Amino acid sequence: MSIYKLYIMRAKELLDKKIEEVMKRREEVITVKPEDSVQKAIELLNGKISGLPVVDDEDYLVGVVSNMDILRELSSDPERLKELKVKDVMSTYTIISLSPHSTVRDAIMLMTKHCVHRIFVINLEDEKKVEMRAGRGLRPTSVYKLLGVFSASDVVRLLS
Repeated sequence: MSIYKLYIMRAKELLDKKIEEVMKRREEVITVKPEDSVQKAIELLNGKISGLPVVDDEDYLVGVVSNMDILRELSSDPERLKELKVKDVMSTYTIISLSPHSTVRDAIMLMTKHCVHRIFVINLEDEKKVEMRAGRGLRPTSVYKLLGVFSASDVVRLLS
């Protein structure tokens, strides 16, 4: 059998795996809290990571802070950056997530559809209602316990 055919077989097998089998588990995932400084997020986004999940004290996923969120703030008011908290720059509307029982195929389809590099794996049975920032006001939203993260680089790593 050719190496090409083996590679295709391996890729097909990978696509049908459950996310929970291949994701980075919560204890392996670097996170920040809403009250952390943006400076701390910058230090953690050290060029190897492009975005961090933002979790509350109970490990509920409440947002994501990315390089782009920080750059957006930097371009508008660089002096203010040292005063800001993660909650001031994080995104709450771009949290793309799946249950741990979803497949790698599902995750890849979501990542490509939404042009994101990572999918947050959440426990859909562990829901909490919170007030989230929406424009200039607050809106009630459901948040879920973070179980792990699955990223595009994980797909490449699993294929190698």
